[in-house]
Amino acid sequence: MKLQLESQHLRFRISEAELSRLFDGLALCDETRLDEIHRQQRRLRLHEGEMAELDWRGAELELRLPRVPVLDYVQRLPCREGLTFQIRQGEAALTVEFEVDVRDSVRVRLPRKVRPA
Repeated sequence: MKLQLESQHLRFRISEAELSRLFDGLALCDETRLDEIHRQQRRLRLHEGEMAELDWRGAELELRLPRVPVLDYVQRLPCREGLTFQIRQGEAALTVEFEVDVRDSVRVRLPRKVRPA
């Protein structure tokens, strides 16, 4: 799982293998540690709700994405466009983008070209 954070924009990019784990009901977890005390943990999971939910407390961030829109998105893979969700409104609005790595999707989902002998 890759996370990009810039101003009021948060972008999660995952692999096809990680996507499979999400649909198996597992959470994707990633952690950065500086030492025993300083760490930052990120989790991504699916839920049955209709909206994306972000729980960000201190050094822990969890994004819960609605299963149905993610499933619809998966039917379009491979594609360059991801899903976009808006968390909150006004000045504190955060745009969250979710995508599956397009190069990984091409390798996994499209047949390899057969080279002539």
